[in-house]
Amino acid sequence: MANKEDFKIELKDFIDRNADNIEAIKKIKEEFIKKGFGINTPNLLFNQNQGNVTIDEINLLESIGISKILYKIGYNNFNPANFFTSSERDMYETHINQPEINENEIIFKNVIQYNDQMFLCAKWLPSEQAKARANRNIRYNFLTQRDPKYKVDRFGNVKKMINLNNESVEGIKKTIKDRKYFPPDTISLNIPILDGKIPQFVYDKDKLEFRIKVNYDIDSEHYTPLDITDGWHRDTAISELESELRKKHIDINDVFEGFPVQISLTTIEQAADFVRRQTKANKMSEEYGETMVDDGINKFIQKLNTLDNRNNNILNNNISKTFESMKMEDKLTNFTILRSGLKYIEDFENINFDSFNEQVLNSKKYVQVINIINSIMENEISRNYELPNIFVGYFALCVYVVKNKLNEDEILDSVNSFTKNIKLINDKDFKDLRLHQKMTDAKKIYNYFKELI
Repeated sequence: MANKEDFKIELKDFIDRNADNIEAIKKIKEEFIKKGFGINTPNLLFNQNQGNVTIDEINLLESIGISKILYKIGYNNFNPANFFTSSERDMYETHINQPEINENEIIFKNVIQYNDQMFLCAKWLPSEQAKARANRNIRYNFLTQRDPKYKVDRFGNVKKMINLNNESVEGIKKTIKDRKYFPPDTISLNIPILDGKIPQFVYDKDKLEFRIKVNYDIDSEHYTPLDITDGWHRDTAISELESELRKKHIDINDVFEGFPVQISLTTIEQAADFVRRQTKANKMSEEYGETMVDDGINKFIQKLNTLDNRNNNILNNNISKTFESMKMEDKLTNFTILRSGLKYIEDFENINFDSFNEQVLNSKKYVQVINIINSIMENEISRNYELPNIFVGYFALCVYVVKNKLNEDEILDSVNSFTKNIKLINDKDFKDLRLHQKMTDAKKIYNYFKELI
């Protein structure tokens, strides 16, 4: 019986033993050219250290082509009939060559030269960007990218995996579809400078064109990989969105003008250093960016930060934008931790912070509860002002009060009981909750304090 999983097992074993089998790679590439498949796939598949095409990512037709060629050149355990049905094999044989897919040259237009090592493209047509990804002309190089994920495969081997956040990809796609991605972020590409290799690219300053002839044959003198050093999530979003829109007969170029692109020629070390700088900068910008999101949670936090009632709201003008600014400005807490806690509450306590009740009415109730807690605690635990994340724990009682519609006397009784239990928290638990640190777990804090009610 045909079994494609058995093919993957055989191919994995073959690649492990024949990663540098030049003849096999050459014959598979010739077959791929004839069939109009991406000619970069065999090199990226066999040379796992230089690329990111895995056995699970090759499609049915590519799999049949590999099996057919390996069987043809003498590896009898790769008989396609052992892995693929007769109808699948017939589909492969009748597959019509599509030469437009078989392209390994990328042409960037409207490009200016910054210096000998850097070129800037005003915008890359989304359709062209998606085609470059489909042809596997762009590589995710683990040597220059952020921390990868690790997975143990069925053979017990530890494999590096691309650290992709699917929620981020979906968010980018939605922003593009809503025509709100402006100004667009820059995608950074790099042609690695390698000893003994002559990369194939040319810049025409008259036409303002930059052409790269991508070549993943590592044994070739003209080995020319193209690494994406910043923008893999955006590139993934464009690839997926182009496919989705095409099925609906929509041209992605009519939806989005395209990302600007920075093309550099640097060593692997220089590219990795660039990624490190970007990662550090992005952590800061993402944290601040979260405070600018126009949603109910941020509006609620802003209400806590501005509400000044008869009880003299202690959070009034005491919530900073970021953890760093909190320390510099001597504030009590910050948007980042409060937002994290409120997002958890919204998801698991079935509370809608977009509602009028939460933003106008219950925000006052939250402030009332927090003020009472603070008035009791400030003389007992002076360190309260050193624990910005403790307010996420206080939210647990606030939610309890609101959900149970407690009256004034009931609120006071609940707060007294709650604060007594807080005073019993030992130093180790306080330390484990990391109530004063930037990197912490709002869910853990919230649920811990929920048990104290």
